[in-house]
Amino acid sequence: LREARLESPEITIEIKAIFGGVEVVLPDDVTAVVDGMGIFGGFADEASVRQPPPGAPVVRIGGKAVFGGVNVRRGAGGADR
Repeated sequence: LREARLESPEITIEIKAIFGGVEVVLPDDVTAVVDGMGIFGGFADEASVRQPPPGAPVVRIGGKAVFGGVNVRRGAGGADR
């Protein structure tokens, strides 16, 4: 999502990670609301470290990670790895 242009002020992403992992990379100009549950796994919110500008669109990320993991972080546009 790091290069996404949101057409709505709020979107919801529901993730189910089972025996695997998912990494969500958000741009700096969205508000991240992460509310997921890990069962023998993890649901990490690294996106809340930086705050976006007031009035920024909201991306809600929820779901479950079972024997796997979900990591939500921020990253610059383009390949940053």
